[in-house]
Amino acid sequence: MIRTIRLKDIARFFLLEGAGVLILTAGAQGAMYQQQGGKIDIPSFDIEVIRFCGCGDCFTARFETELHCVH
Repeated sequence: MIRTIRLKDIARFFLLEGAGVLILTAGAQGAMYQQQGGKIDIPSFDIEVIRFCGCGDCFTARFETELHCVH
């Protein structure tokens, strides 16, 4: 049997463990930003993927850049 774990369940676990902010990625399903006060679902772009190498690094760099520029 394969158990499906939902992003919201993962987020709930880490928030209960004391994380202040969570960013979870889900490939073609997009990503989720969550903190105690609520969450934001971030849709993915419909693109042709050529290589997966570095995708997470690029996502993290862009996300942190946006946070830095806004705050």
